[in-house]
Parts: sequence; C-alpha cells; structure tokens
Amino acid sequence: MRSTKLSYRSPVTTAVPVNDGLKTEPISLGDGVIGQVKHFCLHPESTTQDQHDALYAQLRGLARNASGFEDDFALYAGGAYYADKRMIKRARRSLEKRLSDETTLAALPDKQRCKVLEGILDCINIGERMAVNGTWLREYAAKILPIITDEQILDYARRLYLSW
Repeated sequence: MRSTKLSYRSPVTTAVPVNDGLKTEPISLGDGVIGQVKHFCLHPESTTQDQHDALYAQLRGLARNASGFEDDFALYAGGAYYADKRMIKRARRSLEKRLSDETTLAALPDKQRCKVLEGILDCINIGERMAVNGTWLREYAAKILPIITDEQILDYARRLYLSW
C-alpha cells in the first residue's frame, strides 16, 4: 500500500492546543508548510518518514522560489525544525529586508499586518521549540504589536512572553 504524503498545496487540518499559541483550523495554502511543521513539533509520534521527506522536499523547492512573507516564514520555520542553517540564514536575510522597510509595513492593511505578525509569532514559537535564537524576530514583533488590535494575535504574543 502506498503511503500518503502531505503536500504544500493540499489543505491540512491540524489539532493543536490553543494554550501553546497554536490553533486548530484548516491550514491555508500559504500556511501549509508552517501548519505541517507545527503538527510535526507537537505530534512527532504521528508523523512518518515519508511525511518528513515530502515536507523537506517542499521546503527545498520553496527555497528556490520564495516570493513573499509567507514563503520566508515557512522557510524559517522549516529550517528551524530541520536544523537547516542555510535555510534559516536565507529566510532571515529575506525577512530582515522585508521587515526593515517600515513604510511597506505601515502601508499594509490591518488584516495583512496581523498576518505578518502571526507569521513572526509562529517563527518565534517554532524556533524556540527547536532551540533557534529568535531575538531579532522578537524585536520586529515588538515594533508591530502596538498597532495591532486583533485580540487572538495579542493573546498569542502574550503566551510567547512578548511585551510592547
């Protein structure tokens, strides 16, 4: 019997505790990789080698074609999970470039700013679980948090002990 591989393009539903700052919901296309990494972090016993191989292959493909915040967040989270320093370095370089442009962040609609902050928080959460230093991400999160009004995201930030 052939094993089913999780795909970056296919929707996945994960059930993870809300008190960890992770939530249960269908994972969107852009969040597919991060959702899978969250699931793998919290449920290592329920993942197969085929699933790990498929996710890592997707990350390698994404590294060649990364084109936005979501891709960079996915690369950072995946790099942290697989302890792939090159992937982390590439994602960090791209994220720092995007996040340091405050005029771009300020021009984003509130919903998109919330999405960017959620990606930062996911990277902090996954990175800390995998012993990757995310101090630089905490600094960017602290800059964005004061202009966010979404209570769910603010609660997530509190669970990660961020202050603003």
